[in-house]
Amino acid sequence: MLTQSIRDIQKPRIQGKGSFRERVCTPKLTKVIVHRSLGIKAQDSKVLKQSIEEFRSITGQQPVLTRAKKSIAAFKVRKNMVTGMKVTLRGQKMYAFVDKLIHLVLPQVKDFQGLNLRQFDEFGNYHLGFTDQGVFPELEVDFQELKLGLEVSFITSVVNSDKARQLFTDMGFVFQTKR
Repeated sequence: MLTQSIRDIQKPRIQGKGSFRERVCTPKLTKVIVHRSLGIKAQDSKVLKQSIEEFRSITGQQPVLTRAKKSIAAFKVRKNMVTGMKVTLRGQKMYAFVDKLIHLVLPQVKDFQGLNLRQFDEFGNYHLGFTDQGVFPELEVDFQELKLGLEVSFITSVVNSDKARQLFTDMGFVFQTKR
């Protein structure tokens, strides 16, 4: 399991490098946020229920519905209208999700050549998008009638993207090689 490997192998190796002598300063994954924006499709109760069930199957948690902060007439969105959903994973559920993502989901992605290094933000967080949720093994064939994507954000305690990339590489993520 990924949690055991991080505790036993990676943390001592990461702590030995650089200025991470203190245990508190060790780079770590703090949370994983899985989210989806439905937009105007969220007003269809069938789409909303199916999307909630998909998220419950994928993450093992009930999603929180996200609502519009203000009205935008051009997009036919009103204030407090449901526009999407999100799930925040921490602790054991987070590591179980990351383990599943590395070993089961990413190998299922068509033409997977590794993760793009440009998806790191300036704070050391990584953002990954899926155009089709069908790569997740929990979803049955009947979930495939609605092709909706989702985004996964990995939030770290690291302040720059180079140290975050090393953390993700140590966890088992595969990144594209520069050509």
